[in-house]
Amino acid sequence: MINKVNKGLKGKKIPMTQRQLMSVWCREGWSNADIQRGLIEKVGEDEAASLRLVQNVTKAIKDNRVPWNRLETGGYDAGFILEVLADVNEKTNGKKTLFTQEEADWVAWVCKAAPDLPPYGVWMIAQLYMNETRVTNPQFDQLDLFIGTRCWESLDSIKEYADARMTIDPDGNIEGRIPQSNLMVEVASMIRHIVYEEEGDKEVAELEVLAASGDHTAKFALALFESVEDDFDDDPQGYQYTIRDEDLNQARANEELRNELFGGDNEKRDADEKI
Repeated sequence: MINKVNKGLKGKKIPMTQRQLMSVWCREGWSNADIQRGLIEKVGEDEAASLRLVQNVTKAIKDNRVPWNRLETGGYDAGFILEVLADVNEKTNGKKTLFTQEEADWVAWVCKAAPDLPPYGVWMIAQLYMNETRVTNPQFDQLDLFIGTRCWESLDSIKEYADARMTIDPDGNIEGRIPQSNLMVEVASMIRHIVYEEEGDKEVAELEVLAASGDHTAKFALALFESVEDDFDDDPQGYQYTIRDEDLNQARANEELRNELFGGDNEKRDADEKI
């Protein structure tokens, strides 16, 4: 039952992942009851936060809503903010139609800190920063490192980012799954799973299904994955032929030999090569 007080979290601190999900879902228009259902589906009824805890978290977010003053934002920054809003509106099926002042400020900041991050990724990172500013002991380290390492620029970088952070959760692996302690690591590990699996296309298809079902970490992971794939396809360096040093040296030796044989007579050399 939704109104049941869960014994699993009674008297305990709300886990970071659940706290982050509450914030994300609240800002994207979910009701308190829907948020708790989502947590139960995510972590199970015994570990999910109670409806009362959900209400307390979402109330703090809603009480701090101040309308975005568009005229106080430069036109250049406003363009980025509105571009992100349009993408978020699409990803939330029209539920998210405007930003608060706090949301607009953080979206603009992330756009500048990570200018090539996909729009929905900007929104997710901005939300996670906002979430940390509301807790007594904020933990910005994973967010700062994610932006600082620019790990979304390649699949290898995302894999390395995830690999380096898989040990931060004290719980062990469950059925071979990678342990998670926050949404950033979970998103990176989703892409990591695709890279390591032999049936990568199947993993991508499953990620697309999860994203379509409304899973926010899957939406973020899919946006990052598609961005990396697009960059790879558009990279003119990706398929250039590299001339080896030994091939170059051999070509020079051949040219010197031709010059010795024909004494710089280009017409005679060209005629001889045609024969």
